[in-house]
Amino acid sequence: MEGHQERRRRNLLILRVKLLLIDSSEVFIREIWRGDNLVAYSYYWVAPNGELLEGWDNAPHHPEVHTHPHHRHVKGEILDLPHHDLRDFLKMVLTRIMGTTK
Repeated sequence: MEGHQERRRRNLLILRVKLLLIDSSEVFIREIWRGDNLVAYSYYWVAPNGELLEGWDNAPHHPEVHTHPHHRHVKGEILDLPHHDLRDFLKMVLTRIMGTTK
């Protein structure tokens, strides 16, 4: 883990984490919790050159996707995101990194 920030504001918990991975890519995680409810999130995986490899979030700016507000950013496209759990995101990143390092 390269960085971690946790802030509390009234009944909100804001988490930010930056991970530096073995291939020098980075993962940026942001979650906003109200009690036990995850109200906002963004998970972004960025190449060492700054190129976005994949990003998942629930910002409500893409009403055209079937899974609105949950969506993925992949190679300039906005795609549906039926499963939006942080564990699923990290598994996807790990699978793709392991596939490129074999």
